Amino acid sequence: MFENNQLIQQMELIPRYTNGSSWLVFLLFLCVVFIALARLVQQSILRIAVQNTFFFETQDDQIGKGVRPNNLSRIFMSLQFVTISCMFVYWLFVKNNAHSIHPLVIIIPVGYLVYQLFTSFIAGNLTGQKKIAQEEIYFTLALYHVLGLAFLMEFFLFYFQAGSKETAGKIVVFTYGLFLAFRIIRSVFLGLSSKVSWYYIILYFWTLEILPILIVIKLLFNGEMIGIID
Repeated sequence: MFENNQLIQQMELIPRYTNGSSWLVFLLFLCVVFIALARLVQQSILRIAVQNTFFFETQDDQIGKGVRPNNLSRIFMSLQFVTISCMFVYWLFVKNNAHSIHPLVIIIPVGYLVYQLFTSFIAGNLTGQKKIAQEEIYFTLALYHVLGLAFLMEFFLFYFQAGSKETAGKIVVFTYGLFLAFRIIRSVFLGLSSKVSWYYIILYFWTLEILPILIVIKLLFNGEMIGIID
């Protein structure tokens, strides 16, 4: 009887690994390869990404301290974020709900990153604050690199361990929201340190970032995501 129970437990673990096909495992391996290549080009890239994200300093201050990421390493870290975010969203929200969730949901994190970089660039050129826009883009990319690392660790935790997808979804959404909130705080610090008025800071975030993402969530999800993570 004891041996039969062990056999049943082993059989229950198999679908957790195989469900979703081997290409998810391949993409997971690819994420690790991207990080390894980034560290091969610049060994300190992970430490630099963390410093760029959590240390409230200007870009010039950090460069003056030798905190300067290699461009090729940043490309590899960006590819890692794109890969892990798309596969995570697919596994959590699309794979078993393709009939009720729009497939474009997969690219929402990447699409929102591109949108943030685009609006920063446009706002900087229209207002003449190109220096602030460059720093905003610089720190935004660093934050998403750290977010990609967080997503990777969470995927390892949830994909290879038995557990509820609903719980995993809540934690991932919380992590993403936490990083977005931290980005706003980081951007406010950047704006105030450059003597930008509170009025323009609030106007920028509400009209160009917060309101558009609320509209996108309403159009694409139409309540389905709330049903999944509630």
